[in-house]
Amino acid sequence: MNKNKNLPYLIGGGLLLVGVGGYFLYKSLKDKKDLKDSRKKDEETPSTPKVGTTSGSPAQTLTKSFPISKGTFNNAYVKELQIALEKDADGKPLVADGDWGNLTEGAMAKFSLRNQTIKDRKELDEAIFGINFAKK
Repeated sequence: MNKNKNLPYLIGGGLLLVGVGGYFLYKSLKDKKDLKDSRKKDEETPSTPKVGTTSGSPAQTLTKSFPISKGTFNNAYVKELQIALEKDADGKPLVADGDWGNLTEGAMAKFSLRNQTIKDRKELDEAIFGINFAKK
């Protein structure tokens, strides 16, 4: 008779464990999918892969690799950053050419981002968000 009394508690506890386990399995699989999607996004080609140069040389295909910092050249992520910056330290339009030189570094200093190395897509998005937020 005591066996029948405990049966609903055992069934309820078992269902609770299955539910909690299922939740954590779902969360784990979702996190893996999100990570895979972000990596895939980083590998996609840029929307404007060709950049004309002012020296008359032919257009170049921009690379997409991290980390980026001062001295990184011909990089699509640097170009995204330059587009967000818009102007150099003197307020002149910043050319989005994918080369992180003195003008880009000066523009970064306006947003307290001088001498920064951006290691991945997340840090790039955070920097661009901070720049756009500071402009408002």
